[in-house]
Amino acid sequence: MSNENLIIKTHSIQASFFATPERRPIEEIDEIAEILQENDTVRQLLEGYPGLAFILNEHRQIVAFNEYSRAILHENENGRIVGQRFGEALKCENSDVMDAGCGTSKSCRVCGAAQSMKDAIENKQESKEECRITINIDNKNSFLDLGVKSTPFKLNGHNFVVFAVQDIADEKRKQVLEKVFFHDILNTATAIQGISELLPTIKDTNEYLEFTDMLENSAVQLIQEIHTQRDLVQAESGKLSVNPVSTTYNTIIEKLRVLYSDHTLSKGKDLKFQFLEKDIQIFTDQVLLVRSLGNLVKNALEASKKGQSV
Repeated sequence: MSNENLIIKTHSIQASFFATPERRPIEEIDEIAEILQENDTVRQLLEGYPGLAFILNEHRQIVAFNEYSRAILHENENGRIVGQRFGEALKCENSDVMDAGCGTSKSCRVCGAAQSMKDAIENKQESKEECRITINIDNKNSFLDLGVKSTPFKLNGHNFVVFAVQDIADEKRKQVLEKVFFHDILNTATAIQGISELLPTIKDTNEYLEFTDMLENSAVQLIQEIHTQRDLVQAESGKLSVNPVSTTYNTIIEKLRVLYSDHTLSKGKDLKFQFLEKDIQIFTDQVLLVRSLGNLVKNALEASKKGQSV
């Protein structure tokens, strides 16, 4: 084991690369948990949080939690949440890397949840962070994007931390989509500006027509990107209007061919469209389907190099 920033703590010779490894004996944890369970103020505090909410002791062990947490974590392998740490109860993939458990591995040094708890406990101040946790259940990995807040408080002479957790997956996904959207429309708008500035200087008629075609295609592309973003926003809010009609497979493919055969991303690449000899009828919203498939085509073109086939 590397000695990089290694913390060694007795009694059972446990090691940590980040937060302290000690724990309270389970008998003490149960006693504290019972006292907190009977405290109406504590219960109201925890139930006031819409998401996961816990009270942690000075060693980050869970000593109380709200009913939402009970419902979410009910499949904990030993059926017990009290006494565990957050990552252990959630089955974080790094929670058992070290003998001392959650908060003590190298990976925990960059975990927002571990940082927030440590900051609140050591500096006696509220601490907010974000984290992405990989959890492993039945040998299947899944990812959680979480916003966490640790708030220290004192009760009957004991130091505790209220640890509140919020699912921010939707928020993070929107941020990514918005970043991609603005990147795409800025590139397209820049192309339109460049062509517009170049047109007055072109004397050759054929070359002029070629650039006007490029300008029109870029304008169409810009409109498509704006429409796509509008559809995403409406879909997120449940307001997307779908208008299914009868069409054919080849009709959809032809629309994609028209859109992307002369696209700037297609230059130098072999873009192939496969049409059916015996066309088939489909019932779909043509506009939404073409936009969705168009995004896949565009992503493939962006990931391809010149000379490659898509």
